[in-house]
Amino acid sequence: MKHPDPIEISKYIDNELAAGMVSKIEKHLSECGECRNLHTEFKNIKSRIEFTEYEVPDLLFAKISSSVNSEKKISFGFAGKLAFGLTVILFFAFSFAFSLMQGKSHFENRTLSSDDQIADEFIANISSYPHGSLLSTVSQIDR
Repeated sequence: MKHPDPIEISKYIDNELAAGMVSKIEKHLSECGECRNLHTEFKNIKSRIEFTEYEVPDLLFAKISSSVNSEKKISFGFAGKLAFGLTVILFFAFSFAFSLMQGKSHFENRTLSSDDQIADEFIANISSYPHGSLLSTVSQIDR
């Protein structure tokens, strides 16, 4: 096996490799001093990082907590976003339906007033003919 990538050695130390790759790395480490030294160096670095305790200043901790809490307040989550989306869709649907109803009622009003106007003219024409009958008026209109 050629030299493994340093990342693979790091993953080997962290137990993040598949079983087949583990055996290849172990075999290579037993045969290659250079990679064994890199492995030892990585293990030393990891042990220093794992056991080093860092004190977090109270002010920094307070700022981090404040930031996390403010993000929680702002975030709507999936349910909030879904509710907002449905509200917007319903708003536009009702607005569209309302505008259609307004347009329809306006059209009906125009039609009714036109019908009323035609009926008024028709009645006026009936009374102006000498016979005053509907039949005579219709016969006059057909001519």
